Amino acid sequence: MLNVHAATYAAKSITYAADPTDADANTAKERDWQFQHLLDLGDNH
Repeated sequence: MLNVHAATYAAKSITYAADPTDADANTAKERDWQFQHLLDLGDNH
């Protein structure tokens, strides 16, 4: 469960740190990366 919270935090951080004109695209990119990473972690356990 901790991994999910870390992924959520990372996605929010990207959103808040991004230039407002790029925030949506950067958030989507980070969310997709985090989702894939969580799936990969699940495959390894």
